[in-house]
Amino acid sequence: MRAATKLSGVSSELGSLPDLESLGAKVGDIRAVLGFDEETGLLTTALVQVAVEAAGEKLELQLTYRLTSWNEPVEIPQPAA
Repeated sequence: MRAATKLSGVSSELGSLPDLESLGAKVGDIRAVLGFDEETGLLTTALVQVAVEAAGEKLELQLTYRLTSWNEPVEIPQPAA
């Protein structure tokens, strides 16, 4: 996880990640499959799986990501008065 934050610059913006083991949690293997667009170099698809165990409970997390478009205008609605 720390290596991934260094790549993305998140670490410098949000500070360092907590040491989960010091909180009593055990993080299992992290599996990631990433797909990049050959022309733009943009991350277009991702599948990340991780297992965490804490307080006798297990959590299996799966994150999927798909970029559907880029370089298109985005409409930002005006806040209600």
